[in-house]
Amino acid sequence: MNVLLVNPLVREWAAANWTPLGLLYIAAELKRLGHSAEIYDINALRPSVSEIVKKIGEAQYDWLGLTGIITTYKNVKQLAELSKELHPERPVVLGGPLASSIPHIIIAKVPAIDFIVQGEGERVVLDLCRQTEQHCAGEPITDRIFRAERPLSNLNDLPMPDRDLVPMSIYLKNPLGAYNKRKWTDGEPVKDVISTNIMAGRGCPYACTYCAHDFMGHKYRVRSARHVMAEIVHLRQTYEVQYINFIDDEFCANRDFVLDFIEQMLWFQGEYLWPLKWGCTGRVNLVDEELLSQLASTGCIHMSFGIESGSPKILDAMNKRVTVDQAEHALALAKRYIKDVATTYMVGYPGETEDTLKETVQFIKKVGIKPDAVFYCTPYPGTELYRNVLDAGLIQDEETYVLSLEEQGRKIALNVCGLPDEVLVAYKTKMGALP
Repeated sequence: MNVLLVNPLVREWAAANWTPLGLLYIAAELKRLGHSAEIYDINALRPSVSEIVKKIGEAQYDWLGLTGIITTYKNVKQLAELSKELHPERPVVLGGPLASSIPHIIIAKVPAIDFIVQGEGERVVLDLCRQTEQHCAGEPITDRIFRAERPLSNLNDLPMPDRDLVPMSIYLKNPLGAYNKRKWTDGEPVKDVISTNIMAGRGCPYACTYCAHDFMGHKYRVRSARHVMAEIVHLRQTYEVQYINFIDDEFCANRDFVLDFIEQMLWFQGEYLWPLKWGCTGRVNLVDEELLSQLASTGCIHMSFGIESGSPKILDAMNKRVTVDQAEHALALAKRYIKDVATTYMVGYPGETEDTLKETVQFIKKVGIKPDAVFYCTPYPGTELYRNVLDAGLIQDEETYVLSLEEQGRKIALNVCGLPDEVLVAYKTKMGALP
């Protein structure tokens, strides 16, 4: 089968810098199964509407696959409807976080989407190809949802992402992580480094109430360090990459992997004299001085921490499973070893008061790290927070609400804490200017 995978526009105000790894893995898996795959990367190319219409209209595909996050719902809906208008006989498939978080809305509101993939698409892509082929042959659809019931257990079985299918020249010149400190403002990055993103593991073992990880699951699985290093070697040799940013929700969740990876990095850098820098996510209860010092010795110059609040009350309400003392200690150590320590916070969580906001202000001042971003608490579909908001009757029309969602830092989508909007705006502004 010929498959056209489409990466929609994600943030029109920010340069495209994160390669769509989900689509790249799906494309590689399709090829491994004997199919052909093309990626139309709208987020990277930023084509006009007429160019999009021309491309999809002229494309020869058996089915079209879309991905997206919750803030791309409007774009995904329009692309699905366009594909169905231009090629009414060809199925449209939606996967990724968007499909996993709002399947009921998709089914009710977007009839142009024929099939929905929930979970990791590599598990169901073979069955999906069979079903779309039968649909093209005139057989009726009996079930629109393909569910990957179990997460992939061995990530080493995944093929290497097929980056040749996207315009890497665009992604490589738009850095991320340590070299993209304006990500949450105007998105204008530093230009003088060749960088890309990579994935070591999937899933997250934690269950913070504001976070959705239905797409990858609650179980953290990680590739072997040697498997990851093989991909890094490929990136170095193919693209001369100078900086790599890991996109794992919790890179440090498996300490044995991290220590093995450190050993692998030291050997390869010593053998090939690589001037390679890299960055990853951290969690305040998972890092210590030994780990941070060893990470720094391999060229790790960036680590991002979602601190969220300096109030014990709010951290407990979020089910964050960390303490303020742990956060303070971890950030002090990280500052000692990691060149760029990125922190993010959130204002307006249920139960937030001016006292808890003041606690966060004092915490930021004490740790002495300027926040990379301060977000408004936003109930996103797929989260416990969202389910609580629905149960409380605070959202009357789910699709209207989803269509209103933007990045968490741009506006208050729904005030769920009871403080006046102007108070949240004032504290968000104040925190963003600290320390």
